[in-house]
Amino acid sequence: MSDSYYYSHYDSVYDMQQIMREENKRTKSGKKLKLVKLLALLLFVLLLIEGGLWLTLSTNGSHLNISYSGLNTIEDVSLSRNLLLNCGTNWFAFDTAAAVSLIASDSAVESVSVEKKFPSSIIVKVKERVPAAITLATVNGKTVPVQIDKNGVFFAVDKAVPTVSLPLLTGFNFENVTDGMRINSKYRTLIDQLSKIQ
Repeated sequence: MSDSYYYSHYDSVYDMQQIMREENKRTKSGKKLKLVKLLALLLFVLLLIEGGLWLTLSTNGSHLNISYSGLNTIEDVSLSRNLLLNCGTNWFAFDTAAAVSLIASDSAVESVSVEKKFPSSIIVKVKERVPAAITLATVNGKTVPVQIDKNGVFFAVDKAVPTVSLPLLTGFNFENVTDGMRINSKYRTLIDQLSKIQ
C-alpha cells in the first residue's frame, strides 16, 4: 500500500457544489426553525390572553356559591353573610384560613374545613358540638341554661335548650360562664360517661 494524493479540478468544483447545497439546506432548516418558534410564541401569547380574559369574565361578575354540610343549629344565611363580609366576595380573594377561623370562633362548632373549588364554589364542612348535658349558670346576674359537650366545653350559653332529653347537672357554682370555657378537669370523666350513655 502506498500513500498517494490525487487532485483534480473537478473535485474542488464538486466539493464547492456540495458545500453550497449544505448551506442551502441549513438556511432552509434555520428559516423553518425560526417560523416554528414564532408560531409557538404567538400561540403561547394568545393562550395567555384567552386565559386572562376567561378568568376575568368568569369570576369577576359572578358571586360565590357557598355550600354547607353538617349544619344543624347554626343558620347558613347569617354564616354566609359573615363569610362574604370578612373573607372576600371574589373566589381569588376569598381567604379560607380566615373563614375557618371565623366559623371556629363559634363555640357550637367542634371542627370546620373550608375548601375552594374553581370557578366560584366554596365548600364548608362543619361538625357541630353535640350536647352531653345541661347545667345552669349565672351570667350577668341571670340564671341561664348552658350546654356541655363530651369534652367538657360550654357552648350555647343563654340559648334555647335542645329538644332531646339531656341530663341536668346541678350543684355547680358557675358564674360568668362564656362560650368555649371548659369544665374543671375533675368533672370531665363524668361528662364523658354521660355522653357514652346517650
